[in-house]
Formats: sequence, structure tokens, C-alpha cells
Amino acid sequence: MVVAQTCGSPALRVVQLDAYVLDKEIATYLETQLNELVSYLPISVTIIFQRYIAEVRVILSGVLWFYRIFRGFSPGQEMMEIAYRHYPRKIVISHFLAVIILPYILEKLSDKIEDPEKKAFIQKLVHFGRFLEFVHHLYFLNKGGFSTIWERILHLKAEYVNPPTLGKFFVCLKQLITIYLQE
Repeated sequence: MVVAQTCGSPALRVVQLDAYVLDKEIATYLETQLNELVSYLPISVTIIFQRYIAEVRVILSGVLWFYRIFRGFSPGQEMMEIAYRHYPRKIVISHFLAVIILPYILEKLSDKIEDPEKKAFIQKLVHFGRFLEFVHHLYFLNKGGFSTIWERILHLKAEYVNPPTLGKFFVCLKQLITIYLQE
């Protein structure tokens, strides 16, 4: 088990959001590169690839989550120098199942069910879950703490790996001002 050593200082909301965005960008980049690679293959392979695109996304996510299993934090968290204090493999796997596998199963289940009432029930369940995520995100933006519902359920709170210093924030502020002035 790899446990990241944190300094005990809770990560700021913006840093947690940046880590999340970086993780999404990495996943999007990998998917884009894979799509480009497949575009050079014969059309029969491309058709098969498009048929199983949801499974490919789950596999790509699994590859990225293996990074969490072996390092104790996501690539985005590593770049932002944050981690969860206690993130053993069992919790990482539970987190993966909740964040990646559960939505995939619900999507496939919704596609397979032909009964309109059951399909509508599953769709309502999915929409209710998204609504809860939205409300929780608003709460997180206002109060901080756990950035997602699953982090709250699994008691995963991001903390800084190294104590934050004002110098880092001044550098970021200077970069933001420079970008703003260039526009």
C-alpha cells in the first residue's frame, strides 16, 4: 500500500478543482490520441472501435486509476501537490468502482432495457444522481471540504503534500495578471 505523506493542511478549493480539471484533460488527451491512432487503421477496425467506445473509455480510465493505486494520488493531484491523507488500495478501488464503473453499468443497463417504465426509472435515478452532484458541488464551492459526493462518502479529503507558501500564490497571481493583460 502506498500512502502519500500529507502535511495536514486542507487543500484550497481552487487547487482541488484544478487537480480535477487536469485529470479530465489528461483523460481527454489520451482519448483524442487513441481516436487519432484508430483513424489510421482500416475502416473495419474503426467501426469496431466506435461500437465499443464506452468500454474503451472505461479501460482508459482504468489505466489512469492504476496510477492512483501505485502512487496514492492522481496525476492532477500530483501536479497540484495534493493528496488524500488515507487512500489505501481498497478505498482507491471503491472510488474507481463508484466514479467509473457504476456510471458505465447504469448507462449500459439503460441501453439494454426495453421496458419504457424501467428505462425511465433508471434515467430518473441517473438524473437525480447528477442533481445531487450539482448541489454538492455548489456546497463545496461555498463551504469547501469534500469536492465530490464520493469523496464525502469515502471520507477522502484532499490535503497539501507540502505546506503551501505565499510565494506559490504570488507566482500564480502574477501569471494570471499577465494572461489577463495579454487579452
